[in-house]
Amino acid sequence: DASDSHSSMGATSFKLKDGKFADAFHVFDLEWDANRVAWLVDGVEYTSMPIKADELSEFHKEFFILLNVAVGGEWAGRPDANSVFPQYLNVDWVRVYKKNE
Repeated sequence: DASDSHSSMGATSFKLKDGKFADAFHVFDLEWDANRVAWLVDGVEYTSMPIKADELSEFHKEFFILLNVAVGGEWAGRPDANSVFPQYLNVDWVRVYKKNE
């Protein structure tokens, strides 16, 4: 949101049990309905957030899908001499499903 108050709601870190994300392709899911948003990696939910409250009304509007490799910022930190470049984001497919209501 414009005031950045929702930028980290539901945020949590996630690490693979074995290896690195770059070692293989992975499936990332976002399950979103009228009550909650859940994030999954390879079919395993790692966090969720309820979205019923009035102050979360933006989660009940249409959104766009954006896939990117972010460099810098508050979460990732600034690049330095230890940063590895170039970085790649390889996307095999994107699917969007809608539940029957």
